[in-house]
Amino acid sequence: MRARNRSSRNNRRGRKGSPVTPPPVTPAPPAPPTPTTPLDPVVTIAQSIEARDQLSLSLPALQAQHEAARQEFLRTLAGDLQKTVSDAVRERWLAWQSTEARAVEQLEARQQLLNLFTQRVETFKQTSLDETTRALQSVITRLTNERGQVGADQSALNARLAKLTDELKPLQIVLPSPAPPRDPKDKPGPPTRTINDKNLRLSAGKKRGA
Repeated sequence: MRARNRSSRNNRRGRKGSPVTPPPVTPAPPAPPTPTTPLDPVVTIAQSIEARDQLSLSLPALQAQHEAARQEFLRTLAGDLQKTVSDAVRERWLAWQSTEARAVEQLEARQQLLNLFTQRVETFKQTSLDETTRALQSVITRLTNERGQVGADQSALNARLAKLTDELKPLQIVLPSPAPPRDPKDKPGPPTRTINDKNLRLSAGKKRGA
């Protein structure tokens, strides 16, 4: 009897101490993909035109800045070499070489980007003539409005507008001009029947014979 009670108590303890397995968690369904807005080709081409022009404008200034820094360094280095040739001068030379390499790398990168965007715009002219024409017109309109703002660089804007206008003219010549609306009065009338003179003479002869 005591053995049975001990066994039942052990069974109850085992049931109470056993871990409870939680129910499986169902993963949440994936979120639906966000719909993407289709790109406007005119906006895309206009952005490429703007990038090309900005690179074209900034590259000469960067080249001039780089050349001025080089000449200034050589001038000061020449003055120091007149005094002494020391390790400090050598360290300055090595430091300048590192700076020069970074400047040349930056110039080359901008030149490569300019070439890429120039080629991209030329490709658009071949494949999307109408959209390229409208993109150039939108850039010209924006710059024209910007020219009227206070503090605008009139000289730079006028020069850029002149280049864009020259670039636009050949494209407008290539585009076919829409046909003018037709006047209702000019509509062709019903087709007229052509009378054969020979048949008319034969018909008249038969009537006389009758």
